[in-house]
Amino acid sequence: MPKLTPKHLKPYAFHGLILEGDGDQVSGDCPFCGREGKFTVNVSTGLWRCLVCNEGVDNGKPIRGGNAQTFLKLLWERSRDNPEDLSELAADRKLKALTLAAWGVRQSSITGDWIVPGYDADGKLSQLYRYVKGKQGKRL
Repeated sequence: MPKLTPKHLKPYAFHGLILEGDGDQVSGDCPFCGREGKFTVNVSTGLWRCLVCNEGVDNGKPIRGGNAQTFLKLLWERSRDNPEDLSELAADRKLKALTLAAWGVRQSSITGDWIVPGYDADGKLSQLYRYVKGKQGKRL
């Protein structure tokens, strides 16, 4: 029987991070600086930080990091933003590459999958969808 992913780790696992460990802290490779095993996530809260690059929000403390929303925002900001790369996806979806670029579609810096931002009523990024190739073709 497959092991279930704890609730607070789902956003990280969904976007390709491999987190390992027992107890309340798990770790994996940092998606921002690439250092092996230095990205830690608290299983109970979902709060993360990198022990090397100290990426994340400045919360007035010397230690940075953030929650899942901060992770999603940074992942989207750091992912590849190149409208020319969108031509294959645009043709597949019968859209123009510039339309996809205007929507904020980017290529994930972790997995290479297409990521599509979702916004809340206040216009803040609240979700990153993945557009991937599945058994029955590509899907969101």
